[in-house]
Amino acid sequence: MTASSTDSAIDTRLDDLLAEARGIENALAAGHEQDATELETGIQNICTDIAALPRESARTYLPRLQDLTDALDRISGTMRGRLDGLSAELKQHGARKTAVRAYGKAGSTSSTPTGRR
Repeated sequence: MTASSTDSAIDTRLDDLLAEARGIENALAAGHEQDATELETGIQNICTDIAALPRESARTYLPRLQDLTDALDRISGTMRGRLDGLSAELKQHGARKTAVRAYGKAGSTSSTPTGRR
C-alpha cells in the first residue's frame, strides 16, 4: 500500500469509528443499551496502525483522535451515570429487604402465654 492509500484507508476507518461512537452516544441518550466491543476493537486496531506511521504522518491524525477520545469520554460518562443510578437503586432495595426481614423477625417472635405449662 502506498502512503496515500494508507492515509485514505485510515481516514475512512476514522470516519467509520467516529460515526459508530456518535451512534452509540445517541442510542445511550435515548435510553438504549449498547455494546461497544466492536468500537473498542476498531480503536485498538487504528491506534496500532497510526502508531506504525512516520511521526509526521501520525501527527496529522491527532485532532480526529481527540474527537474520538471526546466521544469516548461522553460515552463513558453516560455509562458511569447509569451504573451509579443502578448501584443506588440496588442499595435502596437491599436496605428495604433488610428492613422487611427485620420486621418479619420481630413480628414472628412470640412468648408463651402466662399460666400455661
